[in-house]
Amino acid sequence: RLYPLFQFAIGTGMRRSEIMGLRWCDIDLDRQAAYVTRSLHQLHTKEYVVRPPKTNAGKRTVMLTPDVVQMLRRYRAHREAHAIVMEVPFDEQSLVFCNDDGSHIRPDYVSAVWRKYAKTVGIAGVRFHDARHFHATMLLKQNVHPKVVQARLGHSTISVTLDTYSHLLEGMQAEAIKDFDQLVFSERDGNGASQRY
Repeated sequence: RLYPLFQFAIGTGMRRSEIMGLRWCDIDLDRQAAYVTRSLHQLHTKEYVVRPPKTNAGKRTVMLTPDVVQMLRRYRAHREAHAIVMEVPFDEQSLVFCNDDGSHIRPDYVSAVWRKYAKTVGIAGVRFHDARHFHATMLLKQNVHPKVVQARLGHSTISVTLDTYSHLLEGMQAEAIKDFDQLVFSERDGNGASQRY
């Protein structure tokens, strides 16, 4: 039952607390966007608290992939039908990802289920937070500008993004310069070398 949550995490790169705090009013399926305006945390006392993002960058719009939008449409229809059967309220203020009765899912439970299935499929040690890193890595490997990645992840500055993924960016240099000579120096001999000198 957590599969939609996991797909959403991989498809958006959002933090666990941000995902847990999402309400349906924070999702615009027609615009294919999620609006991050708050995050949900569970205290040591087991009490839940909702907080605004720590920084202005944390308050952001995350565009959704077509697959995630389709999943959310199906999931919302399921949640609406389930709410009728369970006789629990469902409206735009309802949590997107919640228990059957509409209450908060424990964040540590989400991480525990993730760890269980990661181990089952042979990637033990991969944390729920690594879905965020996976999302960013895949974008960077597609040559998406780091500034876009920064905006999606809600990093406070571009330097946080660059520092976090510097190892990946260094590895992408070889690919980036592969066609540089061809683009800049047009005079070539049969072996592909410049004929100027």
